[in-house]
Amino acid sequence: MRRSDHSRKVQRMELLDHDLATSDDYLWKTLVLDCPSSVEPVVARIRVTQPHGFIQEFESRDVRIEAGRAHVRMLYPLIDEGRYEPAHGSWNGAWEMGEYRFEVTLHAGARTVAEDVLSLDPHDLFPSDRMVISVDARPQIIECATRQMLYAVENEAELMIRIRRHRVPGCHVEVDVTAREDEQRLAGPWQWRLDHQWRRQSFDIRSWSTGEYRLRIRVLVDGAPIGPWCIRRFWKQVETLTPPETITLAGYPEVLVDDWSFTQVDDIRFVPDAMTKRPDPVVAATESHEEEMLAVRSIEWNERQRRYECEYGNIGGRRERTDTAAERAHLRMLLISDDGERWSKPRLGLVAYDGSTDNNILRDDTDHPSEKDLERDHDIEHAQFRFYDPQTDGPVNIDNVFVASGKRHFPFQCKSLQREGAGADAMAKAEAGQAKDLRDDGLGVMQSEDEGADDPDAFRPQGGEHWPFEKRGDLYLVLTREPLFYLGVGMDLMHTTESIRCHVEETDRKRLLYYFRPGAPAYPPHGAVYDNMHLGLRCMGVVWTDDGLTYHRQFVLAPDGLDPIGSQFYAMGLIQKAETLGDAPGRPVLDKCLSKINQAFPMRNLYLGTTLLHWGIEQTQAPELIWTRDLLHFRRFRAQRQSLIENGTGGTFDHGMIRDQYKYRQFDGEWWYHYTGVNTRHNGYGVMARHESIETYREKFSNHGDAPYFDTWEGCWTDGKQTKYLPGIARCKPYRVAHAEPDDVRGTLTTRPVRVDGAELRINAMTQPGGFIEVEIIDEDGAAVLAEPFRFEGDEVAAAVADLRSRADRLITIRFALERARLYAFEIAK
Repeated sequence: MRRSDHSRKVQRMELLDHDLATSDDYLWKTLVLDCPSSVEPVVARIRVTQPHGFIQEFESRDVRIEAGRAHVRMLYPLIDEGRYEPAHGSWNGAWEMGEYRFEVTLHAGARTVAEDVLSLDPHDLFPSDRMVISVDARPQIIECATRQMLYAVENEAELMIRIRRHRVPGCHVEVDVTAREDEQRLAGPWQWRLDHQWRRQSFDIRSWSTGEYRLRIRVLVDGAPIGPWCIRRFWKQVETLTPPETITLAGYPEVLVDDWSFTQVDDIRFVPDAMTKRPDPVVAATESHEEEMLAVRSIEWNERQRRYECEYGNIGGRRERTDTAAERAHLRMLLISDDGERWSKPRLGLVAYDGSTDNNILRDDTDHPSEKDLERDHDIEHAQFRFYDPQTDGPVNIDNVFVASGKRHFPFQCKSLQREGAGADAMAKAEAGQAKDLRDDGLGVMQSEDEGADDPDAFRPQGGEHWPFEKRGDLYLVLTREPLFYLGVGMDLMHTTESIRCHVEETDRKRLLYYFRPGAPAYPPHGAVYDNMHLGLRCMGVVWTDDGLTYHRQFVLAPDGLDPIGSQFYAMGLIQKAETLGDAPGRPVLDKCLSKINQAFPMRNLYLGTTLLHWGIEQTQAPELIWTRDLLHFRRFRAQRQSLIENGTGGTFDHGMIRDQYKYRQFDGEWWYHYTGVNTRHNGYGVMARHESIETYREKFSNHGDAPYFDTWEGCWTDGKQTKYLPGIARCKPYRVAHAEPDDVRGTLTTRPVRVDGAELRINAMTQPGGFIEVEIIDEDGAAVLAEPFRFEGDEVAAAVADLRSRADRLITIRFALERARLYAFEIAK
C-alpha cells in the first residue's frame, strides 16, 4: 500500500464512548464535516491514512446532510490502535502512536460540494491514569499477539487471535506476517472466522534474520477486506553461540545446568533446585522507629559472644509517616540470634528515639555521610563537562569509564550544567515553589531554550538520558555525541524503563556491560491495564563496550512460550558473595554507574545469576536461576522450570513478591541467600507509600478495579496499606542451585577436554540409598589417569576425586556415571 505525507490543516476528531453502545458501533463510524445544503444525492470519497501509514480509499453513499453538516457513515472498524514507536523523556515515556487522517470529499454528480481533513489521535482510544494505558483500546474488536515478544533460540513462532468478548459476536479476518516496512509475505495468509475462543497458528522462523516483524490482520466482509490493518509487532534475534573445543574452569565450580561442557550426555536430565526458607522474615516492624520496609545491611558471627549479629535499616514506609521519615532514614538497628533462624531485638540503651533509649538502635548515621554522599556533593559543586576529543585528550582509560543513570543526580544537578543565572540554591528554590526553572522530571534546573543551542560542543543533557563518561579528576569527558540510551519504552535497544538494572565489569578484558530493560507493546492478552507499567512488557537487553567509545547492544532475556501469558522480566543480576562486588575488586568508578547493582567478575566458563520474573496478570514476582557463558547470551531451564526461591503461601510475609538481592553469605557450610519478601501484590506498594485516602487512590487508579483478583475498593485499600517489605534468608549448600540426574536409574556424562588449571578434581554430589557416582579421567592420549574409576557415595560439596598437580596445563576428559545420584558441580580447585 502507498504511504503519504500531507501538510493541509486538519480538524481534530474525538471518539465518544457513546459511539460504542452496540456491536454495530464497533464496525461503523461516522465522519462529520461542514457542508452546504444540497438537494442532489451526495457521494463521499474517503481517503484514510491509518497510524501505521497504510492507506485505504473507498466511497460511501450513506451521507446525511442537515443544518449545514454532513454525516458520512462508513464501514471502518478502528483496529489500528497506533504505531507503538519508542518515545523518550521520562521514565514511562508514552508511545508515539501516529494518527488517523481522514480526507473527505463530497460530490454531487460531477460537482464537489465540500471537502475536509479530519484526524484522530490514537491516544484518545485508551483510558489513562498517570499515563495512557496503552493496552486495550476501547474500539478494538480483535485480541491478537504472538506468544512471545522476542524469539531467539526458537525455530517457530506462534500467534494467538480471537475477538474481544462482549464487543462483537464474531468476524472474519485475514492474517499474514511481514518484516518491518516490507509488504512481502513471510508467512500466511490465513483466513478465519473468529469467536471468543483462541485460535493459534505456528509458523517457521528459522531462516529469518535479526529484526522486527509484524502480524497484519484485516477484517473481511463478504470476503473483501475493509478498514485498516491491525499490526502486531514482534522481534527475532539470531544467536550463534557455540561451545569451545576445550574448556577452562578458572578455579570455579561448573554447576550442572546444561550440556554446554559435555560432548556426550546419555539418559541424563538437568534440573533446577529451589532454596529452602523459613515462613518468617528475619525481622518485622514492631517498634516505632521501624518502617514498613526494612533491609539487612550485614550479618556476622560474633565469636566472643557466640551469636549471629545482624545490622538492618529502614528503606521506606507509609505515606502517613513521610513527614517524620527523615528521623528514621539513617538509623541502624541490631538483631541477635543463637542459631541464625530465630532473631531478637536487644535493648541497647545507645540512641534515643521518641524520648527513650529502650530500643535496639545501634547508631544514627544522619550526620555521618557516606563516601558516596560526599562524592556526590563534591560533583554537584565542582564537576565540569565537555565532549571527548581524541586529538587532544589521548586514549580513554577504561578504568575510569562509567554510564550515569538517567534518573539520578549526576550529571543533571551539577552546577556547571545549570543555566546562566541559576544560583547554588536553585533546586531548593524550585522545590519550595519560589522558582519555575526546575525540570518536570526533577532532575535539575532547565536551560533557557536558546542557551547554547548553536554550540555543537556544549553538553546539554536532558532528564532521562544515559551518558557515558570518563572521569579525569573534576573533569568528566562525555564519550559519545548522543545518549547511550533514553528512559522510555521500546524494543529499539535505545530505551530502558526506569534504569540500568545491573552493571558488570568483566575484569580480564576490561569489558563493561550494562543490563537494561527494553519494553514491547503490551498487546492483549499479555498486557494488564492495572500494572504499574501497563504501557509495555519488560524484557532485558545489554549494552557493552571494550574501549568506552564503541558500544554494542542486543537482547539477553525475554519471556518464552513456557511462561504464563503476561510474564515480564523485572530485573537481573549475577550471584555474588556479600560484602564483595563479585569475584574481583572492580574499578574505582564502578559505583558511579548508580545502577540497581554493580558487579565485577573475571572470565570463567560459567556465571550464575537470577532474573526477577514479574507475572503481570497476577502482579506477583519471584527469582529464577539464569546462567551465561559470555555475559551476553543468557539461558534458563525449559524443562521442570521453577523459582529459585518460591513464593510463600497466602498470608505469609513473602507470598506476594520475592525481590532477589543476588548476595549470599556462607555460614556453617551453607549459603545464606538474601531476599526481600513482600506480603502483597506489586500494586500494594503504591497504596502503602503514596496515597493518604481511598478516595484519591480510587480516583487516580480506577484501572486497578479491572484486576481479576479485585473484590472491593475497601478491600484493595486495606490490603495495600498492610504492605510490608521485609528481609528473608533462603538457604542451600554451596552451588546447589541445579543438578544432573539420570532420567531413570542410570546415566552418563562425558566432558569436553578440560584444561587443568588447578590442583585437585572435586565433585559436589549426593547419592540416594544404593546409589553412586563413578568418575573416570582420560588424558590427551586416551589413557586412563586413574588406576580404577573413583566411586562416590554420600553427600559432600567438595569430595576430592584426584590430585592433578602433575598434569598442570594439560587436557583431560572426565566421564561421570550416575546411578540414583545427583551431580551438582565439579571443579578443578586451585
